[in-house]
Amino acid sequence: MQKTVEKILFRVAGVTKYKKAVKEACNMIAEDNGIPEYSKYYGDLSAKEIREEVEEYGLKVFKYRDLDIFNIELIPETDNKYDPNAIKVLIFDNHVGYVPATVAKSIRKYFDDERYHFLIECEIKGGPYKEWDEYEEKVVTNNDLDVGFEIYLTIVDSSQKEVIQSESSEMIDDNISNKEVTETEAIETKTTEAEHIEQNIVSDSFADIVNDINLSETSPKKNFMQIKSYFQHCIFS
Repeated sequence: MQKTVEKILFRVAGVTKYKKAVKEACNMIAEDNGIPEYSKYYGDLSAKEIREEVEEYGLKVFKYRDLDIFNIELIPETDNKYDPNAIKVLIFDNHVGYVPATVAKSIRKYFDDERYHFLIECEIKGGPYKEWDEYEEKVVTNNDLDVGFEIYLTIVDSSQKEVIQSESSEMIDDNISNKEVTETEAIETKTTEAEHIEQNIVSDSFADIVNDINLSETSPKKNFMQIKSYFQHCIFS
């Protein structure tokens, strides 16, 4: 599992200076989403569907809504004479603007370390939209709002995976060691049990002899010899 270092939400700066590139990027985004250019986008809704949304629900229907964006790159611009930390934003290889200066300064260091990777999500904001005109009682199009891009950036540290693997190896080693200790303890326990059983057998045998002495009608001398013989057997065994 990779470790998340930072999560940052920002608007791409300077898009108004790259209107041609922005328009081209939007067209390519729509095409990548399977929406033909002749549909004029707007979620590929029909005129009737658009009217229902803007008239009945009072909503604005944006031209570039509901478009997924996958081809995004953040590229440090090392030769930028105004800002050494400048990071340009490319969408389908179209330079559409820059990461805001304050954000670029804080994340620039991650680009020089291969441990860090960037997960980028992007959404088109603004741009042309349709709305309901109460006075004229019809759907009208507003083209005055510039297109913008909102980026949700997640920076992850890929080296965290290696740490977890290392910890897993240590856990395996610990488990093996614990298993060896457990097996040793089990052997020692069995040995102790065996000794205990042997002692019980000896005790029981001795008790039987004593009982025999008490119950036997033979001479004391004979019983004494039985006890002596038993102890000699125990000593030299």
